[in-house]
Amino acid sequence: MSKKRVRYSTEFKLDAVRRMADCESVSGLAKELGVRRKFLYLWRDRMKAGGKSALERRKPGPPPGSSSKNSSPAVVSAAELRIAELERQLGRKAA
Repeated sequence: MSKKRVRYSTEFKLDAVRRMADCESVSGLAKELGVRRKFLYLWRDRMKAGGKSALERRKPGPPPGSSSKNSSPAVVSAAELRIAELERQLGRKAA
């Protein structure tokens, strides 16, 4: 049985973070709002780190800066070049 993924609005998250600052029980607030307690802490930490914009919905897909398998073969990181060189050396030693 799969659960449907719920998306919360930025306003909902802001309100939850504000209420969290004044509440006595975060667990009680989470039950009242119908969210998991870990989301309240996550939203609070994001708000502290990046302000309101950090609570806005992100576009679907891989996070910015992550490498994808469909990227151009010409774009190779220094680490990937080093790994390839070490693999060639290892192959020569094994032969």
